[in-house]
Amino acid sequence: MSIIFKNKLESFLKISEEDGGGGGEASGPMTVASTGLPTSGEDAFKGTTYSNLEGATSGYYYDFSKKKKKKRKLKKSFLDYMIGDATSNIKEEKESPMDFAMSINRDQLEKIFGESVYEFGENKYTVKFYRKGENYSYGKMFFVGNNEFAMRFNKKENSKNEIDSISFWNKWTTEIINQDLNFSITPDADVITEGLSLEKCFEISKQIFKNRKPRFVKIDNIRIEKKGKQANKEFEKDLGENGKKSVSFTELLDFALNNGYTVKEPADGSLDINLVVPMKIPNKEYVIPHQNEYKKTMDVDKFVSDGKLLLTPVNVQNFVSNAQHAEEILEFFRSLFKDNLINNLSFEAIVFASKVRKSNHPNWLKLLVPKM
Repeated sequence: MSIIFKNKLESFLKISEEDGGGGGEASGPMTVASTGLPTSGEDAFKGTTYSNLEGATSGYYYDFSKKKKKKRKLKKSFLDYMIGDATSNIKEEKESPMDFAMSINRDQLEKIFGESVYEFGENKYTVKFYRKGENYSYGKMFFVGNNEFAMRFNKKENSKNEIDSISFWNKWTTEIINQDLNFSITPDADVITEGLSLEKCFEISKQIFKNRKPRFVKIDNIRIEKKGKQANKEFEKDLGENGKKSVSFTELLDFALNNGYTVKEPADGSLDINLVVPMKIPNKEYVIPHQNEYKKTMDVDKFVSDGKLLLTPVNVQNFVSNAQHAEEILEFFRSLFKDNLINNLSFEAIVFASKVRKSNHPNWLKLLVPKM
């Protein structure tokens, strides 16, 4: 018996005892007859009322000890009474972007990757993004190693999957668009991970990181057979003779099927993805900051006016952990503005630059400098 259920039962019995077991005087033993408890599981699901409690038909009961009517609503049945609150809680259980972000542990990723992993923003922060023809998604982003490799674990709103896809950037950077610093860089590839556990998703991302080319999977990680015998070398030779030095995972499956090979999952489970995880090149994406980020702007809508940069350390410090980081971010924007690289500055750019700095990546400035 769970603690919640036990407390509910004790509460119910206490109410019944106060009423004296059902109308009249407060005396007599607690029995099924006096409390109106269902005598079978079937009765519990029928919505049986507490017929022996005086006033039960109106949904109230009388407290005879105080000789006045107390209006306390009763549930329709014993089962409703016992699980009513729990049921309402279950309905309200909905994973938020914050919950999702906290389910992906940076320390665990570091152990799996064997490299330093830098969290984009704080551990509760997600990137919210939109792709043409799709509803918005949110993702938890990390930088791996000391170069520019980045990955983001994505989840669509109301999705039942632990992770819907993983986005990869082999060299994550920024660019200038419409005289503004743009952080909505399309990933090099997405790996679709519907139905896979977090652990499997982490393993797949590790394999991609090891390959460093998100669009391709190493054949070494997959067992390929022909007529029941391992045939990896023969398969690679066939690929070479057909002018294919590297293939995407889906291309690999097609080539194997058309040439009499069978693709098996590796024995060590390092790529145990049931051969149904395709990669795709995403459409251009757009970053949409969360509402709570907008609330930190201090109602400053314009950051450039009449050829002047209006950004201040106070604005920036809303998004970073200390004054030094704020000064560094401000100096970065001033340099771009001074060199006439930007003459417009969106709120999204300030948020993203601040989160990159907050990651404490050793080469954070290199991640921010736009490609020319």
